[in-house]
Amino acid sequence: MASFEQHVTQAKSNLKFLKQVTDGSTFYDWQVTTCFYAAVHLVNAHIAKVSDAHYRSHEKTKLAINPHNSSAVQPFDADVHDDYVSLEKLSRRSRYLCNPEGDAAMDKIASITKIKHVKKAMVQLNSVMTYFKDIHGIDFDAIEITCPNLKPEIPAALSYFKRAEAAV
Repeated sequence: MASFEQHVTQAKSNLKFLKQVTDGSTFYDWQVTTCFYAAVHLVNAHIAKVSDAHYRSHEKTKLAINPHNSSAVQPFDADVHDDYVSLEKLSRRSRYLCNPEGDAAMDKIASITKIKHVKKAMVQLNSVMTYFKDIHGIDFDAIEITCPNLKPEIPAALSYFKRAEAAV
């Protein structure tokens, strides 16, 4: 199974890809999905380091970090856990065009990923990255968002996602 360092390396690779697909593209589904998989590797790196455990399913991973689960291997802060779970739902929505909340009426309508979902995914990934840095001391380069449609949507308070300055 992958080590702490290998998971961190993969997360950083995913972040590099995320920067590429946010440079003027409209591939919002891939942006959300990439945010989730960067977070997956950070969570798995954390689990590998603190308990030498390795999980093959998203469900077992979520249980391992769930602060409300008494048998959690290494519970996350509740807000960060909720951000991670929400990010997984956004990614599922993006990958399968489905309503992740189980609303039967909405199941008949494809749930297309829009810019607002990318913004939400970046906010949630930023939360996971900040928590990871606080726990493990590993920092990440900020991603400068140059996509004209996405740039105004990014909150100024994020640590790892910044609006690129306009070229002079």
